[in-house]
Amino acid sequence: MRSMNTNALFVPGEKLGTIEEGESGEGTYEDNGNIRAVTTGKGHLDAQNKVFKVTAMSGAISIPRVGEEVIARINSVQNALASLEIIRAGDRVLGRTFTGMLYHGRMGKTPVKTLKSYVKPGDIIRGKVISNKTPIQISTVDSRQGVILANCSKCGEKLEKTNKPNLLVCQNCGWRETRLLAPDYGQPKW
Repeated sequence: MRSMNTNALFVPGEKLGTIEEGESGEGTYEDNGNIRAVTTGKGHLDAQNKVFKVTAMSGAISIPRVGEEVIARINSVQNALASLEIIRAGDRVLGRTFTGMLYHGRMGKTPVKTLKSYVKPGDIIRGKVISNKTPIQISTVDSRQGVILANCSKCGEKLEKTNKPNLLVCQNCGWRETRLLAPDYGQPKW
């Protein structure tokens, strides 16, 4: 491991130290007892507070962190998993997209038999990163998470909320569809 006093350059995933040496701070994450860089930048250990930090370089790519909320677009859906494209992490618009996966066991609080009833290609969802190793794994178990925008599978128009939980209707053609909805569906707070 390099000396942390030199403000050495680190790349995403590179080890800065261990949790015995300090805590994860800005620009870092903890992975099995190791502190790793989230972004490309200069790493250092705040010796007084025992906190590792990485100061991002201008234009550096920042990967979504474990525990961070993300906004993603669903690319494809199978019975047990959906592939997605992460476009925003926390309050950051990412410099590039990241591939993610959503598994049926990580949807909502009730057991899910098939994802096809809860998300469709093109849906925009809010989820939480549970693993940022490729592909990034997303969960929508928390009450704030789920589909925030969706279009009709028949005509492509925006689907509107109904007074029934997780039921949407198209105002254009009348088609009804189910989704696992976030509380702010249709009016997301980014």
